[in-house]
Amino acid sequence: MDKIFANQNEDVVHYELYDFYSNLILKGNLRNQTEINVSRYKKGIYILKITTTDAHETHRIIIE
Repeated sequence: MDKIFANQNEDVVHYELYDFYSNLILKGNLRNQTEINVSRYKKGIYILKITTTDAHETHRIIIE
């Protein structure tokens, strides 16, 4: 996986990507983009936190 794709059905305002040890490694806004490039990160399990205007979501991401 080199990219994470965001669903544009919702107004995604902000994202944060954390490594397995809860260190923040990437953050940004997705207002004008639909993907997050994760190709430079090592294989492993990551946590993606997404904040929309209506909700907060957390997803487990596995980079192989």
